[in-house]
Amino acid sequence: MDELFDFEGRERIGIEGLAAYLEDRGDTAMVALMLKMTVRHAGPRA
Repeated sequence: MDELFDFEGRERIGIEGLAAYLEDRGDTAMVALMLKMTVRHAGPRA
């Protein structure tokens, strides 16, 4: 797996809690950012 969906409270309420929260608000969608993080392998610094 190379993706992680993270949000404030994830460890406490989980994805089910997030879905319940959105449903209670009457929301049918949410906005999220997807970040692509890479590591550059540079040669030794002089």
